[in-house]
Amino acid sequence: MNKSIWNIEKRLDCGYLVYNTLTGGGVVLQEDEYIKYKSKPEDLESNIKSILYENGLLTNFLEEDEYAFYWNFYHTLVYQSIFDELHLVLLPTYKCNMACTYCFEQNKYLKDSLKYTFPIKALIGFIENLFNIYKFNKVRTVFYGGEPMIFLEEIVNITEELNKWSSKNGIKYSFSIVTNGTILQKSALRKLIKYGLDEVQITIDGPERVHNIRRPFLNGKGTFKRIISNLDLFLKYSKIDVTIRINIDEHNCEQIGGLIDFFIQKGYTKKNNFTYYAGLADPQKPPTDWTNSYIPLRLDQRIYTYLKAWNLIMEKEQNVVNMLDYHKYKFGLCPAKVYGSFFIDPNGDLYSCYSLVGNKEFKIGDIYNGPSPFYYRLFYLQDKKLKECLDLKCPYVPLCNAGCLYHAYVEHSDISQKVCQRKFYEDVWLRIKGEIYERICRVQQ
Repeated sequence: MNKSIWNIEKRLDCGYLVYNTLTGGGVVLQEDEYIKYKSKPEDLESNIKSILYENGLLTNFLEEDEYAFYWNFYHTLVYQSIFDELHLVLLPTYKCNMACTYCFEQNKYLKDSLKYTFPIKALIGFIENLFNIYKFNKVRTVFYGGEPMIFLEEIVNITEELNKWSSKNGIKYSFSIVTNGTILQKSALRKLIKYGLDEVQITIDGPERVHNIRRPFLNGKGTFKRIISNLDLFLKYSKIDVTIRINIDEHNCEQIGGLIDFFIQKGYTKKNNFTYYAGLADPQKPPTDWTNSYIPLRLDQRIYTYLKAWNLIMEKEQNVVNMLDYHKYKFGLCPAKVYGSFFIDPNGDLYSCYSLVGNKEFKIGDIYNGPSPFYYRLFYLQDKKLKECLDLKCPYVPLCNAGCLYHAYVEHSDISQKVCQRKFYEDVWLRIKGEIYERICRVQQ
């Protein structure tokens, strides 16, 4: 009987939180239970031991076995996922009807890349070539941009063709849309739902005044009222999941409480298909005036912005189940680390990462010729970094999986470099997780 190498601990007012970063299981132990857990876990009562085993906090594995299991489990997800699902993020356009202050499209690589028709036939050919090799069961697409809803008709055409192809090959097709929320037609929405739309993500950055400063139309006018009007339609006429992303930086992180109050007043938080979360606005390289003013470049400097925002969420949110759901940092792989996950821009170029799309330095192929050798080298570089993290015996490896390509580029101009996120997990993530479990303890008392 051994304590898992992935366990982390935090002292709470109501006991000791023991949390496993691989399984996502957490248990609060009372002091006498914690003492036994630390010294002689075999002396714990059988029901406590069962709970600890169920959550992966106690294991029969030896230390080296746990490392080997993680290594194999990680790579199974990386390389086997394509046999189940092909995941594509499609950018019908880089064009947008808004002028967000921190937008990545100010990137110099995008200025000459605007196209207004998406190469659907080539896309189908690309998917078919992969299907002939991997025989996956599902195709999942995410429409992204730019603002994809500018070309609503194009999205309808793409989803119609993908539906036809999927039906012919006996596989399931579904998709979601990441949108600024300013464009919506009920007739098009009905078609999209018919073809498999099951989730929409909309960005709202704060109360009306704050949001309109950060995310105006191209002519400078505010977008908040238009977005809320369309959000009401999404929630009223469909059962698709609607997620609100709040991009945060030093400009708005202390203002998001007003937005959450607004959601509560509108009754959104009582709807089963509505969720929201706060995410850091990614800095650009080279930095813009906005980045220099509000968004620290280094990850270890940005974490306190996230903490301030989460303190406000904790203050406003009363549903502890929602808090656990919103606080989603747990084991999982971002698309950049999964074999068979591609970002496809309007030109048909392939990329691995949301934040590096359009940066020609990180192009990994195209839909006409398939992935390039650089695509496969990324997985080799990732493994080198992962091995280094495992050699350091860091218990947070299942959460960061050796860090982020994008942050390596931003901080070092070199994606082969490792950006350690341990400080974030220790100073922010674990603190937030502890406060959520404190709240759970108070509810259960």
